[in-house]
Amino acid sequence: MLRQLSLSHLQEFIWLIINAGIVPLTFANESDYDKIDQMDELKIENIGKQIANGKVIKVTNVTKGFDFEVNADLSARQKEMLYAGGLLNYTKQNS
Repeated sequence: MLRQLSLSHLQEFIWLIINAGIVPLTFANESDYDKIDQMDELKIENIGKQIANGKVIKVTNVTKGFDFEVNADLSARQKEMLYAGGLLNYTKQNS
């Protein structure tokens, strides 16, 4: 999850991590960042289904017992690449 990044760097970073099969998430409410500590256990249930249903993803901080929202602002192609596990798998499946 990202707190903040310039727009040009953000787009490049998003493609890099999607290529690796990592879901790019940003905090819906930036103040939630300060509520999370190193070693907190975070849980995202049914992330594939949540991504398919929209861009807002619910995250549970199991350690501290609260929920917060993150955004996954993805195109249809980016979603397909993530469902495949990254660019390499996506390319194999579509060639």
